[in-house]
Amino acid sequence: MPGSKSLTNRAFVAAALGEGTSRVSGALAGDDADAMVGGLTALGVEIAPLGPGAFEVDGSAGRVGLHPVVVDARLAGTALRFLTAVAALGEGGITVTGEEALLRRPVGPLLEALRSCGAEVSGSGPAGDLAPVAVGRRHRPLGGQVAVDASSSSQFVTALLLVAPLFEEPLVLEGRGLSASGFVELTTELMQRFGVEVDHDPAGPLWRVPARTPYRATDYAVPPDASAASHLFTLGLATGGTVTVERLSLALLQPDFSVLGVFERLGAEVDRHDDGAVTVAAPSHLVPVEVDLAAMPDQLPNVAVLAALAEGTSRISGVGITRFHETDRMAAVAGELGKAGVACELSPDEVVVHGGTLRGGATFSSHGDHRMAMALAALAAAAGRCRIEEASAVTKTYRDFWADAAALGLVWG
Repeated sequence: MPGSKSLTNRAFVAAALGEGTSRVSGALAGDDADAMVGGLTALGVEIAPLGPGAFEVDGSAGRVGLHPVVVDARLAGTALRFLTAVAALGEGGITVTGEEALLRRPVGPLLEALRSCGAEVSGSGPAGDLAPVAVGRRHRPLGGQVAVDASSSSQFVTALLLVAPLFEEPLVLEGRGLSASGFVELTTELMQRFGVEVDHDPAGPLWRVPARTPYRATDYAVPPDASAASHLFTLGLATGGTVTVERLSLALLQPDFSVLGVFERLGAEVDRHDDGAVTVAAPSHLVPVEVDLAAMPDQLPNVAVLAALAEGTSRISGVGITRFHETDRMAAVAGELGKAGVACELSPDEVVVHGGTLRGGATFSSHGDHRMAMALAALAAAAGRCRIEEASAVTKTYRDFWADAAALGLVWG
């Protein structure tokens, strides 16, 4: 599988802000990783490719953004949020922007929290909560006790934590409204791998990060991407097949690894092999589920597609946050399933899928969303005679998806 997108981009930031030369191997080959490398390079970090998925990063010890520059995050939400925080360490005159679809994704809570830390940042749009983001020169030491509204994205918490070791004063960070806490745990575990200890009080939740502690140079091997693997498993489950992904147990700490439990509730047989491989085998028929995806909201498209194939009604809750992803995924899921004859009901935090009525011959839209495109591949394979528009969106995180799907038996063209 490709390397984890989440860990690839976190590792690039830690290596870039560290002291000495780090090596990152097994990195994601995808548009989001390219955006992070390009953005860090624009901020003055030297990153050299060593081969497929391998990079050498000369750490800056936090000396980034020494000159005015425009940083292009392309379509990557992680790049937009993380690089905005990194740019706050610089000397000002920095603009962080991206492609049109990215400029609709919220950054307001992050900007507010950065200002509370002492940064000079301002957004765009009527409410000033969108990119492009202008980053000026700070007028006081960075740090302090800060709260961030994480109800629309855990990436706001991660962005602040990743740069906090380079602050002049310690950071005490409170995350309000945080649901997908597993992604923050992924961040603090990676920070520890790069030599920075983060004190976490889950009751707050509060994180305490020491000041003036640059990351140390590290050789870091990125684990496989559990999110990418879930799309191949969904394809297998939708078509009555069996799929094995090698080395996937290395992705155990990634929140989306837990979707294996949801697959089991849908009726699948999941086998975790001693060598780290994982096999998911489809049942004779899928069964409806009631499941809370708050810890892994990216799995909404996959679970909704499988629910559409199960006879009966499924309830998928904890997914309100997906309205702020690459597209409004709740609306996109309901609209695309409706094209295939499957009715859905939406509430602020829940998708109800009335499965068992699938029909073929539909033309689906990915909405330019990589996860929608991959999930719709499974729906189209089950329904037959379908077309998926903007299918190339998969390159954001899984460039070889269509080739790998074809190798598993998917017929497309």
